[in-house]
Amino acid sequence: MARSWIDRAEVIAQAAEELGIDVAIIGAMALAAHHYVRGTEDLDFAIHVDPRDGLARRRAALERRPL
Repeated sequence: MARSWIDRAEVIAQAAEELGIDVAIIGAMALAAHHYVRGTEDLDFAIHVDPRDGLARRRAALERRPL
């Protein structure tokens, strides 16, 4: 069964939190939360990670998550 965009966003947000990554949903999906609907099928995230603090390790951990 395919996951909804909100399910995928929750998996990504949880993984990011566990890895100490600040993340926010941006773009059309964020607009939908404010009742401004714009057709889209992607999720856009803004993240903040100190590149000196294991960026490659965190990316690898996120890529191992089932989406």
